[in-house]
Parts: sequence; C-alpha cells; structure tokens
Amino acid sequence: MCSSIFSIAFTGCFLDGSSSKKKNSASTVTDTFNGAKAVTSADLPVCNSSAIGQLFYVLDVKQFKYCDGTAYQEIDLTGPQGVLAKVYDSNNTELGVLLEAAEDSITLLNSFGFIYHINWGGTIESWANFNFSGIGCTGVMYNQVFGTTYKNISVWNNKLYKPKNIDSNGNAVAVTVSTSSYGYYDITQQCYNTSLPGQMYEVEETTSAAVGIPETITAPIIIK
Repeated sequence: MCSSIFSIAFTGCFLDGSSSKKKNSASTVTDTFNGAKAVTSADLPVCNSSAIGQLFYVLDVKQFKYCDGTAYQEIDLTGPQGVLAKVYDSNNTELGVLLEAAEDSITLLNSFGFIYHINWGGTIESWANFNFSGIGCTGVMYNQVFGTTYKNISVWNNKLYKPKNIDSNGNAVAVTVSTSSYGYYDITQQCYNTSLPGQMYEVEETTSAAVGIPETITAPIIIK
C-alpha cells in the first residue's frame, strides 16, 4: 500500500485487479498504463480503508482523484503563477508588463488593461489593419477580429484608437459587418476598396492619458 500521492505517481501503486481492490464495469472504469480512468465521479469504486491510495483520472471533469480512505480527493496540478517582467523607458516610467518581445518591437499590457505595441525606439505602432464602412477609407472605423478581441490600441494617421465597446471581461465587442463594400487600410498606408464583410469591432479615437500610455516614451526601453 502506498503511503503518499508521490509514491502513487512513481511506484505504480494503482488498481491491479487484485481481490482487495474493487472496480466497476469495464464500460465506466478502465485500467490504463497501470493506472485507471473513470468516465464520471459516480463511476469510481467505493473509497474505504482498503482502497487508500487508489488514483483515477475522471474524464468528464478532467481531474485526478485519489482515495484517502474515506472519500475521493482532487489533486491540484496548478502551479504558482509566474512573475511578469515590467517594461520602463529611460526616464523609469513604467509602460506595462511584457507580453511578447520581438526583434523590432514589444507587446505590453498596461495598468488600464490595454494592450499596445511599441518599437524599441519607443514609438507606438499599429497592431492591425483598419477597415471602414465607406469606400475610400471613410465612415465608421473598425479593426478586424483575430482570435480573442482584447482591448488593443491601434494607430492611424498618428492618432490612437481604442475599441468603442468593451464587455465586462475587458474584450472588444465584435460585430458582423455586412456592408457590401468598405475601405481597407493596412500597414503599407494604402486604401483599398473591397467587398469582404466579416467579424470586426468598432474603434474610436482616444488620447494617451485616457488609455494609460505616457505621452512621450523615451528610449532605450528597459525590461526588468
């Protein structure tokens, strides 16, 4: 009999089909790699003093559970959250925490909950293409949706833009743009006419102060 969870994990003290260990029908509890898995918690064998140390992976809740002699206990495999590096400019002004670093730019999350991109010289860069409701890059402005619609800051004509509508989870609210024709503006600073409607979110002009970004970011950029 194993004396701890660690001995369970490393010595292979699992259900072995012996008469002292009970198990349910093969349709709900299955031996695998000297361990066992159950479809639901209700399918687990009786937990008593003769079953101490039995370990199961429960499929419906995606959790490991072991018998402590009285009841099944969950095993928490979640480790501690790591510490995110913070980014500063040369004046020691905090710019946010580092999300990603590349050869030419970095991605930051600031204390206002906005994600933005700067190059190593301290210039804020646009992260996405702009789209417009009207031909010739006019009318309502949108950003395209790529995966999760976080609160991204983008730049157009040297002005900052943020999502106009933000939900309770801090994400931009996406809408389906069904217009038959709209302008398209990308990092090449050209405007195209296209007819490819899709998922987007509306953006509006903002200021540095409103989104928690310093008015001036002085290089060099420091990560610590």
